[in-house]
Amino acid sequence: MNMAISKNYDYQLEETLHKEADSLFHKRIDISSNDVYFLPRTEYLFVSRQWVIPELQKIKTKLNYTKSLLNNFELTNWQLHTAKRNKAGSVQWYVKKTISPEFVTQAWCKFHEIICTYPLISYEAITQQEFTSVHLCEAPGAFVTSLNHWLKTNRPEVSWNWIATTLNPYYEGNHLNGMIDDDRLIRHTLGNWCFGDDGTGNLLKLENMDSLINRAKKWNNVQLVTADGSINCSDSPAEQEDVVAHLHYCETIAALHMLSTGGSFLIKIFTTYEHKTVCLLYLLACCFDRVSITKPATSKEGNSETYVVCLGFKGQQFVSPYIALLRQYYENPSDLAMFYLEHIPAQFIEKIIESALMFKEYQCKVILCNKASFENQGEDGSQPLLPRVLRLKDIVAKKYVSYCNLRRLKSSAHRVVRKNINLFSNDSEFDRYKKKHHSHSFNERIARKQMLSSEPYNSLVDLCFEVRNVLMENFKYKINGIQLRDLPGKLWICCGKKFKMINSSKFCTDEILEIRKIFFIAMENLYLELELPSSENIEKAKMNIKDMPSFKCLVFKYTAIYPTSMVIQQFYEKLKVLEEGEGLFLIGYSLLTQVNVGLLHLIANSFHSVEFQATPELGYLIILRNFKRSYKVQRLFIQLVDASDLAESEDKTILTIYPICNLVDSPFYNHIVELNHWILKLMIEQALENINRNIPMI
Repeated sequence: MNMAISKNYDYQLEETLHKEADSLFHKRIDISSNDVYFLPRTEYLFVSRQWVIPELQKIKTKLNYTKSLLNNFELTNWQLHTAKRNKAGSVQWYVKKTISPEFVTQAWCKFHEIICTYPLISYEAITQQEFTSVHLCEAPGAFVTSLNHWLKTNRPEVSWNWIATTLNPYYEGNHLNGMIDDDRLIRHTLGNWCFGDDGTGNLLKLENMDSLINRAKKWNNVQLVTADGSINCSDSPAEQEDVVAHLHYCETIAALHMLSTGGSFLIKIFTTYEHKTVCLLYLLACCFDRVSITKPATSKEGNSETYVVCLGFKGQQFVSPYIALLRQYYENPSDLAMFYLEHIPAQFIEKIIESALMFKEYQCKVILCNKASFENQGEDGSQPLLPRVLRLKDIVAKKYVSYCNLRRLKSSAHRVVRKNINLFSNDSEFDRYKKKHHSHSFNERIARKQMLSSEPYNSLVDLCFEVRNVLMENFKYKINGIQLRDLPGKLWICCGKKFKMINSSKFCTDEILEIRKIFFIAMENLYLELELPSSENIEKAKMNIKDMPSFKCLVFKYTAIYPTSMVIQQFYEKLKVLEEGEGLFLIGYSLLTQVNVGLLHLIANSFHSVEFQATPELGYLIILRNFKRSYKVQRLFIQLVDASDLAESEDKTILTIYPICNLVDSPFYNHIVELNHWILKLMIEQALENINRNIPMI
């Protein structure tokens, strides 16, 4: 009897789990389908005061209250916990195991689910067997590889062109917390990426959008635009929608510029409580035949992320009367609402409220369930997953593969990157240096900011401990005899916007860069400056070099920002006066930027070998030995000087001179990363030492 009851119970449980899994694939709602909506005349746009819809504000308040219950949870532990309990958490692993796609990520899975649910590729594109897609805010690039997989397994006869843009992971002026710097796909498909007129990849700049539009005109058949952008809202989670609203506006206006008639637009949004989002959705409802909001099964249940699917674009003729006005607020958002509330039909508002309530209920239910299980963990933070959760994850993963009708690519030639390169893991040496680190809770991050402002000295002490924890073990203070013979046939010169602060770098881990940024803020709050190397130590070094007649030197400071044009000119002038067999000392030469590392590569081709020596007095010395005049190097330097002069005349700067692949795969790379980490440790220690000795810093 008991066995019979057990079997019946297992059957019922299995049926319940399958129903729960099925429900994950049906979280969507049409907000416009076969509805005829009209845009008001242009004189009625951006003239209304801001307005609110009380029903939506009540939903927002309830959601934010639920989210606020997590404020004291340490972020890394919370994310690990919710990842374990994510019902779709096994999908990515299962897809990788059974289908082995190219560069599968959560974004890959989300896009594939959406394209298998909605006809993103229009019938016209399929019949013409050719189309172009444009991907906005696309890093690291999984929408591209997912679309490619769908096309190759479902419509192999269709010829496809694609362009993508994102914040440039190689532009050192971009902030780490504002971009995704995973470049595994980007570095192998650089020809398909457009970083705009200024090289930043910032889509919020009109000149960069226009640069992308002009690039897309080459094919004149853009049938799909995707926009997967977001902005880091970890320090203001309650106002996520308002923080990202202008980015969504810019993504939408860019899409309206480029799409061909009948095309599709896919954009990630979050909540829909404020007038900016309601107006944007109404604009889309007027410009497309059908607009839906969906939350894929593979989108984390506990967040506010949803996707707006827009099908059947009405064409450039339809939007052209509004484009000039919409462009006026592209860089500087209006303080007024796009539409009067009374110009938006009541039935549309009702759909928005219905959608907002539905997705809020989904999210709150998951947050509260995860919170309860998180608080019931053991003292060591561990909690074995219930068999029910494990079984549900397994069911969802198998249903996903079936739902999307996933199949393997027939050939590696069908991949986006056709070389023998594994995009599942970073194939550069940089990945060796990425270390896990503690992610503070929301309240801890706020306290840390307050401490940086009110107790900058204590912040420096904390930074000193942090930097020691991430330094490489067995750091070599001297590296001898590196030879470099990688002189290119021509330089790969890219120009763009000037920057005053190094905010990102491929020659340093993200954590070290964050410590570096906080260090300079702390020093500024203490009204102090650090000079490294000091003028005194530089003069001592120069005196020593005078006793070495076969050497000359170039002097910089790690704590100063030098115009690229000046650095290029100094190298060029020094090359002209060096004699055969002489050596060159580089003192205080920073190796955080592509240009500086590229210049070292270029000039090293005129020397027999390169050495690095780390010293507390000077930082690290770069010693180039045994100069041999190379007319090819000199010719490339002349080309570089001319390019730099042209960039300066346009108020720009040279951003890189070598392809990034060459720089991260070079024999220099490992040493450069270690030296950049070590120099930051030295800067912090010297700053603390000078403060403790009450030595004024110049």
